[in-house]
Amino acid sequence: ITKVLVSPLKRAIETAQLIFEGQNADIEIEDMLIECDFGSLEGKPIIDVMRENRISRKEQLKEILPDDGEQWSSLLDRGERILGKVNQLQGNNHSVALISHDAVIQGLSELLTGRWFDAAHGEIYKFNPTGGIWAKTNC
Repeated sequence: ITKVLVSPLKRAIETAQLIFEGQNADIEIEDMLIECDFGSLEGKPIIDVMRENRISRKEQLKEILPDDGEQWSSLLDRGERILGKVNQLQGNNHSVALISHDAVIQGLSELLTGRWFDAAHGEIYKFNPTGGIWAKTNC
C-alpha cells in the first residue's frame, strides 16, 4: 500500500486525489507539509523580493525570511520530523509519497542531499539512497 502524506492546503489535497484516484493508496493529511509562512513576503513576486533585497539566487531567499514568518531553521526542523515519519512508515512496508510545496520540498532536499535545489511547480521528484548519500531525480 502506498501511503500518501499531503499538505492540508486545498491545492495539495486536490493534487493527491487526482494522482492517486483509483489506486491502492491511503491519503493522509500531514500538517507538517504545509507551505512555509512567508510573513510580509507572502504574495509578492519572487523576482521583486530578490531585487528589493539585492540577491541574485533563489536559494538566498531562505536567508532573508522576515521575522513575521517562518524561519528556514524551523522549516528544516519540520522536515526532520517528516523524514522520521517517512522512515517509520517505510519500516512498516509502506511506499511513501509526499505532496507539498516548493519551500518544504527544497528543505527536504537540503536535509537529504546536503544542498538546495530549485523545485518547480507541478514536478515530481524521487529521492533514493545511493551509497549512503541521497540523490534527487526528476520522474
